[in-house]
Order: sequence, then C-alpha cells, then structure tokens
Amino acid sequence: MLSPSERQSRELKRLLAETFSVWRRRRPLAIGIDEQIAEFLDTQSLEISKRAVKKLLHRHTNNKNYLQNVMRGGPRFKLDGTEVGEVQREEKEHAQRTLASNDAK
Repeated sequence: MLSPSERQSRELKRLLAETFSVWRRRRPLAIGIDEQIAEFLDTQSLEISKRAVKKLLHRHTNNKNYLQNVMRGGPRFKLDGTEVGEVQREEKEHAQRTLASNDAK
C-alpha cells in the first residue's frame, strides 16, 4: 500500500508531465524549481506536501534520462520552458558520477 506522500508524488508527476514539456522531456531544471512547483500547486488549489514534492524531485533528477541531459550541459529551464542559467561543469560531473553509481548497482 502506498503512503499518502507517495500517492501525492505520483499524482504530481502525472500533472507536471501533462502540463510542462520540460518536465516530460527531462530537461535540466532551474535551481529552486521546488518554489515554482509550489506556485503551480497554489494555482491548481492542490494540497501536496513538501515531502511528496521532495520525493518526486529526487526521483526525477536521479532518472537516467535527466542525468544524461544534465551531462550534455546547456541551459536550465523554468517549468514554462523559459531558459534560466546554465548547467555548470560541477553539475555535469555530478550527473556523470551519479549515473556511474546507478549503473554499478
């Protein structure tokens, strides 16, 4: 049986994927994207815990496709697709280490 935060996390994943192409395409997200997600939830009048958002972001940003996109570098994106900042060298290296670690498991 799923915990309440896990149910909320899955519902949020579905909603974000339906609404935002950068989420679906697993593009590198803007630093502080959790604040944008909170604003989006407010506009939708949804009650989703910070824990559920944190779980979802952890899974999303540790996904193989997301990490590969970060390794490629380039811009980071807000939910609406606006470019904001660039993926830094250290972030590319971290993505590469995370992928290697995940592959070793």
